Amino acid sequence: MKRKTISIVFLSMILLYTFYSCCLAGEMFSDGKDLGKWWLMSSKRHETMPDPILYHLVGKYAFTDLSGNADVRMQNADVSAIFRKNIFTSQTVYGQKRQRTILSIGPKGPKHTFFMKQNFAQIMTVDLIPDLSFQCGVAWQYDTSKYIEDRYTYFGGLLTQQVIAKYVNLSIGAYYGRDDTTYDNNGIRGLLDASVPITYKEIEPYETNGLRLVNHLSFPITKTIYFMQSADYMTYFKNSEYYHLTLDFTVNFVIVKGLSFFVKYKTDYENNIYIDYGTKFLDKLNNFLVNVGKPAMGNLFKDNDMFVVGVQLSM
Repeated sequence: MKRKTISIVFLSMILLYTFYSCCLAGEMFSDGKDLGKWWLMSSKRHETMPDPILYHLVGKYAFTDLSGNADVRMQNADVSAIFRKNIFTSQTVYGQKRQRTILSIGPKGPKHTFFMKQNFAQIMTVDLIPDLSFQCGVAWQYDTSKYIEDRYTYFGGLLTQQVIAKYVNLSIGAYYGRDDTTYDNNGIRGLLDASVPITYKEIEPYETNGLRLVNHLSFPITKTIYFMQSADYMTYFKNSEYYHLTLDFTVNFVIVKGLSFFVKYKTDYENNIYIDYGTKFLDKLNNFLVNVGKPAMGNLFKDNDMFVVGVQLSM
C-alpha cells in the first residue's frame, strides 16, 4: 500500500509538470529566471518577490544494461519539484533505483538477484531573515540492499543558505529528528537451511530520536560545467554508536539550457542495530558452515557505493 502511494505521488508530479509547463507557467506560475538560482537562496535576499508562484522542476535518469555471463540491468530516476510563494517554499522529492542481475551459471542454475530502492520526501521552509530559515519535513525510504522495509524520518530545525563570492551556494541545516525503521528479517532468515541448528532472533522495529545534519554545496567550474556536493548525516540518541550517512558528488555538463548530462558518485553508510546483530549472527553461522564442510554465507557491509552517468532535464 505504501509503495502504491509513492507511485501515485510520482505520477501526480509528472502530470503537474506537464500541466504547469503547457498551461499556467505564464499566468499563475513563473520560473523566476530573472532572480537567478532562487531555489538555492533565501527569499529574504530579494528586495521584492514576484506575485506568481515560483517553480523549479528537475528530472534525472540513468540506465545501464550489460549482457553475457552476467546480465545486469540498472535504472535510476529522480524528480524534484520546488514551489515558492513569498517566504514559504515547498520541496517534493522522489527517487527510485532498480537493479536486476542474472548470473548465467551456478550450482542450482542461473542465479537471479533484484534490488530496489525508493525514497520520498516533503520539505517545508519558512524564511525568517536573509541568513536563517526554519525547515521541517518528513522522508520515507525503502531499500532492499540495506534490508530496510520502511524508514520514516521526521525532522525540524534551522537552515542557513549562503552565497559566497557571487558564485558559490552553500546551505547547512541542523535538525532535531526521529527515525522509525522496520528491517527485513526475512533477508537473513531466508539463508537458513532447515538442518542448521542456529536460530535467528527477529529484530523489532527500531524507533529513536536523533540529530540530523545536512549540507549542500554548488559552484560553477566553467560556464557550462557545475560541481555539486551534498551530505545527510543522522546520529541516534538511543544508541550513540548507530548512525547513517549519505554523501554524493556530482559534476553537471550543460548541453543546452535545461538539458545536461551528469556524472555522480554516491555512498550510503549505515551502522544500525540490524547490521550489528546480523554481523554477529552471520559470523556464528559461517563458523558452523565451515566446520561442517559447507561454504560460508558471507557478511553484511556498512557501506553501499554507486557511480552513475545520466541525463538531467530542468525548468
